[in-house]
Amino acid sequence: MALLIPELICETVYDIPLSFFTDRGIKLLLLDIDNTLVTYDDEYPIEKNLSWFSELEKVGISVAFVSNNHKERVEKYASRTGFPFFADAAKPSAKYYKEAMRSHSLQPSECAGVGDQIFTDVLAAHRAGCIGVLVSPIKDKKNAFFRFKRACEKPFVAAYHKKHKKEVKSK
Repeated sequence: MALLIPELICETVYDIPLSFFTDRGIKLLLLDIDNTLVTYDDEYPIEKNLSWFSELEKVGISVAFVSNNHKERVEKYASRTGFPFFADAAKPSAKYYKEAMRSHSLQPSECAGVGDQIFTDVLAAHRAGCIGVLVSPIKDKKNAFFRFKRACEKPFVAAYHKKHKKEVKSK
């Protein structure tokens, strides 16, 4: 169960305090794209993405994209950033998280995965030994599969909130 509980939950990537990463010595973010950074309809990074990437770089955090989407889509998005990318990642497989860490010569403790799904993004991050951060989906698909998946995530989101409520009380 612990593999499915993120270390942090935020509404958007922009709501994640950079200190959350810098205080933990994070040097590389392994970012999902679709519904995490942009909608499925956005082919390229939006201005807000580019500004956030710039803020990350200013504090010494690198970026790599790890997406389950196809190469053409991921390559098009990444082309405007210069960041490395891994498409068709088959998350929750940790294979490309580990490959990104190796290419940056970093340990799992220096990396964090960020995405909008517990069963792919958070689980892949944890399987790679990284911190997992969950953000709310930007524009969720409304089909039965996605509704089912979101319903299955609820107990793990509740466990996160219960854990962090206790931590706040004990401080």
